[in-house]
Amino acid sequence: MLAGPLAFLRNPPRSLAFLLSCFLLLFSGGGASTCILVAILDAKIEFTIPKGSQGERLDLAFVAATKGISRSRAQNWIRQGRVEVDGEVVERPGYHVRVEQRVSLRAEVVQEVLEEGTAPTLELLYEDADLLVVDKPAGLLTHANRAGGRSVSSLLEESHGPLPEGSEPLRGGIVHRLDRDTSGALVIARTAAALESLLTAFRDRRVQKTYEGIVAGAPRFDSDWIETPLGRSPKHPDRQSVLTEGKGREALTYWEVIERFEGFAHLRLVPKTGRTHQLRVHLSSVGLPILADSIYRARGGHPARLPESAPEFNRHALHASELRFPHPTTGAEVGFEAPRPRDMVRALEWLRSECPAR
Repeated sequence: MLAGPLAFLRNPPRSLAFLLSCFLLLFSGGGASTCILVAILDAKIEFTIPKGSQGERLDLAFVAATKGISRSRAQNWIRQGRVEVDGEVVERPGYHVRVEQRVSLRAEVVQEVLEEGTAPTLELLYEDADLLVVDKPAGLLTHANRAGGRSVSSLLEESHGPLPEGSEPLRGGIVHRLDRDTSGALVIARTAAALESLLTAFRDRRVQKTYEGIVAGAPRFDSDWIETPLGRSPKHPDRQSVLTEGKGREALTYWEVIERFEGFAHLRLVPKTGRTHQLRVHLSSVGLPILADSIYRARGGHPARLPESAPEFNRHALHASELRFPHPTTGAEVGFEAPRPRDMVRALEWLRSECPAR
């Protein structure tokens, strides 16, 4: 586990002045050891734009010059106002540099904690020259927010190189997104042309997304449509809510029962529109809140939970199980499936055993 980080410390990137402190802590629990490495870095970086980088984006020129800093890290530093070009602060990673411009950075203390078994990993379901399809784990952002941090986008840039950003900052290759705690299939564009083609396919509703969810409650029917419009909540601006006709955006969700249990149900979910938090809001609005959703809750204000004797479930029970779309180069429909994650498998096994349908 420590080979990679220690190699980095033994061979730091060129032009970095390190003030380094490392602490190795060993814990033992259940026969497994956990190692935490803390590195404190004080970096001073300076370089001059060479002829080969004329007109290049600042973040890409930064990566090329430092030979060791990831693009996502460079973008975060730039947006935080830590990078100067010819003595002037530049906060746009897409700023086009010129030959002989002087770039400098003073990075304040940066702390990295690497813990065995918790580093985010991505399972690659498919890749070609145009796109990547991954099985996103729950707990990982699709793309970085203003605070930075690991994301699907940053991890893929580290492993596969720069991804096209389009008009959205911090979203290299991102065509659509899954909430942090939603797992499952996610497609990433590798070229600008593929990004535009896939964005168009999503906009024109030529993409079919299928999800699985575990909900609390007893569905009245075996299948149904939810067609209520959605928009920003007037009480909680950071959330979505069902709005009256004419005040929200069209939102269409089809659902059908896969399996029933006493007090719960396993559903197949097909959104026909792509509104923020659509499935979570729609299901909560019809009295079928998704298990363990801390925001869109059961009526009465409490998150839907399994009984205490059930396996622990620490995120909302929503998984993007299948994704189908026209390939950006060939136009042929392609489809990919992400296997059901272990926490949902365990929850369903427990429900079959302890809460069988009557």
